[in-house]
Amino acid sequence: MPPLPTIPNGFRVTLNWNAGGMPANSVMNFLMPGGSPASLFALLNSSVSAGMWTTVGAGASVTSVDILPYDGTTPTQVFTATGAQWAGTGTGDLTIALAVLVSLRTAVRGPRGRGRLFLPFTAEGVTNAGAVNAALFPAIQTAWEGFDSAMSAGGATWCVGSLFSTLGAPALRDITTINVEVGLATQRRRQDRIR
Repeated sequence: MPPLPTIPNGFRVTLNWNAGGMPANSVMNFLMPGGSPASLFALLNSSVSAGMWTTVGAGASVTSVDILPYDGTTPTQVFTATGAQWAGTGTGDLTIALAVLVSLRTAVRGPRGRGRLFLPFTAEGVTNAGAVNAALFPAIQTAWEGFDSAMSAGGATWCVGSLFSTLGAPALRDITTINVEVGLATQRRRQDRIR
């Protein structure tokens, strides 16, 4: 993979999940003018809520957060995540292969303007027939919209990253729409089209 591009005021945030020794990661991008990894983590820590992780099993949590500035020189800084706001609250056994998908859209059309965030370790008790229980869905959507608003109010804009596009310069694009998908998803790896 080529080196990451340089994007002023840009940061890559990796949420490091753990469920009984099983790891998973969720990656996000932010623009925070004048920010630092420490100030971005402090804002994340005060902006996340347990409502965002309603679908994640109670045995899983974000244990650390890696923050890498896209400045081309500063190394990744690792912050310990503690507190109930970082832990899943779903009941029942964990499903390893299925995730809840948070779909992200920007004002740019096409793949460069779309992103996604996978929430791992979905609890069986919050699903029904391959979808999030309808009664839970509105509160989860509201929690994610609240997170976005809190981050914006603190000076950090949640973005979709278009980092290795052959169609234009690397960019972080402001998210205009957040959709927590009702149906469960799997993260497909891109496969070689030549068989």
